[in-house]
Amino acid sequence: MAYKTHLRELKLQEQAKRGEAMTWQQIADEVGIAYSTIQRYVHESVPSPDYSVIDRLAEYFGVSVRDLIYRVEDDETPEPVGAGAL
Repeated sequence: MAYKTHLRELKLQEQAKRGEAMTWQQIADEVGIAYSTIQRYVHESVPSPDYSVIDRLAEYFGVSVRDLIYRVEDDETPEPVGAGAL
């Protein structure tokens, strides 16, 4: 089992709200995490998410943790993460 995020969609929504393009580096800097960390969450399944990173990203995008991250079983079927799962 692993976790994936909705970061791509959230970035597009944030860009539309701001009316300007944003880079992953800008987001990483504003959130206070390394660029390599945000890239891992954007492009890969994460077997064990860092809860402090997930909390900061959720706060940055103004969403709940549940709206940011979801669990992927071995068959790649997304399953929403419940509030108690993280």
